[in-house]
Amino acid sequence: MRRLAPPFPNRLRIVPSRNGSRRRLLLLAAGLIVAMLLAMLPSWRVQSVTAALGTGVPAAATRSLVSLRGTPVLLLNLRWVRRIVEVWPAAGAVEVQLQMPGKLLVHATPAGIAGSVRIGRSWHAVTPRGGPGVVLRAPVPPVLTGFEPKPVALRSALSVADRVARETGGRVLSVTSILPDDLEVHVVTAGRGAGPLVLHVAHEPAAGEVKWTRMIREGKVSGTGWADLRFDDRVVVGDAG
Repeated sequence: MRRLAPPFPNRLRIVPSRNGSRRRLLLLAAGLIVAMLLAMLPSWRVQSVTAALGTGVPAAATRSLVSLRGTPVLLLNLRWVRRIVEVWPAAGAVEVQLQMPGKLLVHATPAGIAGSVRIGRSWHAVTPRGGPGVVLRAPVPPVLTGFEPKPVALRSALSVADRVARETGGRVLSVTSILPDDLEVHVVTAGRGAGPLVLHVAHEPAAGEVKWTRMIREGKVSGTGWADLRFDDRVVVGDAG
């Protein structure tokens, strides 16, 4: 009689993994779902547009957004949608969301008011980006005078106002363009009861401006009504009278 080989030990047998089978089924199901979504994606279009743009953004921007209804989702550029609103100075931060299958949401916060400028017969807000904003009932300081109502010029004027306010520790009431590099700034400083101090500065700070405004901030200047700070080697001052 031939002797039979001993049975294979149970502990060494390879048992099929149930977890592996379940994992393969899940991957197959996920793949089918993704394939179905990709097949449906070309048919998805923008069905509704909700635009909350705030005051100052013209109705033309809203109409441009509403006209996107029916646009295929694959062709929708959210960056371009945001740009439709951002070009308007009255718009601040702009948030754009696309909720599938086809709901477009656009929300803009107001840009805020950094100053004012007169355009024609009306006072307009100047936004932090330098663009003319909403119509105002009364001017808001700093009042910008003599500048073209364009973002580049108004941003430059706001920059000068911010600089002088920071250097003097005061509050700038107005910035007036006298000559291309002669800006008249009216600023109210702490402890000064004789009206605003009138400073003539350039677009870029001169050494005289840096020195004199530091003295103003430290309370070492009194009895001065105006000062020309456009030069590096001298400061021209006059009394309040």
